[in-house]
Amino acid sequence: MRRSLVQPPDPATLQYDHSHLPLLVIGIDTVSRAAAWRKLPLTMEVLGKVDRRPDVNLYQFMRYHTVGFATVENTKALFVGSIPRYESFYNRCPHFAAASKGSFLWSYQMCGQDRVEDLYTPTLSEDWFQYVRTKRPTKDMFENRRPWCSAQLWPKLTTGAYSGGPYSITPRCLDGRVADTYGFDYYLDPEHQSPPPPVAVLWSLAGHEATEAVLSSIDQALASFISELELTRIAVLLVSDHGNHIGMYPYTTAGGWVEMSNPLSVLILPAQNVTGAQDEALRRNEQRLTTHYDMYETLVDLIQGVQGDNQTCSEYGRSLFQDVGARTVVEAGIKSGCMCEECELFTHP
Repeated sequence: MRRSLVQPPDPATLQYDHSHLPLLVIGIDTVSRAAAWRKLPLTMEVLGKVDRRPDVNLYQFMRYHTVGFATVENTKALFVGSIPRYESFYNRCPHFAAASKGSFLWSYQMCGQDRVEDLYTPTLSEDWFQYVRTKRPTKDMFENRRPWCSAQLWPKLTTGAYSGGPYSITPRCLDGRVADTYGFDYYLDPEHQSPPPPVAVLWSLAGHEATEAVLSSIDQALASFISELELTRIAVLLVSDHGNHIGMYPYTTAGGWVEMSNPLSVLILPAQNVTGAQDEALRRNEQRLTTHYDMYETLVDLIQGVQGDNQTCSEYGRSLFQDVGARTVVEAGIKSGCMCEECELFTHP
C-alpha cells in the first residue's frame, strides 16, 4: 500500500490496555441497512463469509433505530450515551473510549475550515466532540487529519449537495485513490498492529449525499479492508448514524422513511470471547428494538468487561450482551422519526 499521505503514530508513543479486546468502529455516515445491501454488495459478501466462519461471531441488528434526526444526536448517543438537544443530564457519561487505559486513534473524514497543510500529521488532539472537551477519551488521542484537510480532496469547502465538499456528489478521490483508503491505511499500518490499537474509530462521509452514488465507490476498498482484519484478535462494529435523509426518497416514500431511521449496525466478535449466554442474548437482540444508546453500553462492556447490570451510565441504553427485552419507543429513548406508527413492528416480544 502507498501511505504517502498517512503518518501513523509512533508505536513507542501508543499506550496499550491489554485487559480488553482491541475495538475498531467503522462508521459510514448516512447509510441504512437496506442501502448497504444495495450499494455495498462486495462488502456484504465479505460479511456473509465472516458470518460463516466458526471462529468469529457476526451479529446484525435488524431493528436498530435512530434516536433523533441528524448526525449530532445519533453519534453522540453512540459515543457518549446521551445527546445535547434532549437530555438535561448530557455529558454525564464519558466517551466510551475512556473505559480503556490505552490510546485512541481517530480518523474522521471531515476537515471543516482547517485546511492547513501543517495539520496533516496525527498529533495529540482534543476530543472531536466539542461538547465533551472536559471528558476526553484518553490522555492519548491520535487524530488522522492529513488526507481530509487536503485542498486536492476538497477544492471547495461547502456543504452544498452538488457543488463540492464533503456532502456533494463529487467522488472522494485523492492521489488516484478512493479517499477512505487513507483511513484504512492509518489503522492497518504494520508498525502498530502488534498488538492492534486499543480503540480506534474510522468515520467516512461516503454516504452523506443525496443520490447514494458515492457510497458505491468505497465498496471495494471497504471489502478489502475488512478482509485484511484479523477478526480473531479484535472486536469490530460497522455502523451508521442514520439512513439517508438528504434527498427526496425518505420524504416521498414509506420505505424511504423507514430507511432513514434504520441505520446499518453489524458487530463482529471473536467466538472465543463470547460466552454461550452472551451469544444467545446478542442473537435475540438482533430482532429487538435497539438504538445507539444500547450500542454505547455495549462498547463500554466490551472494554470494561460485561457487568452484572446491562446499564452503567446512559438513561436509556442497555448492553446488548444481555437481552434488552421488548420496549416501547419511550423506554428505548427514541424521541423522533419513529420508522413505523407506534413502532409496532419493532417492539414485539
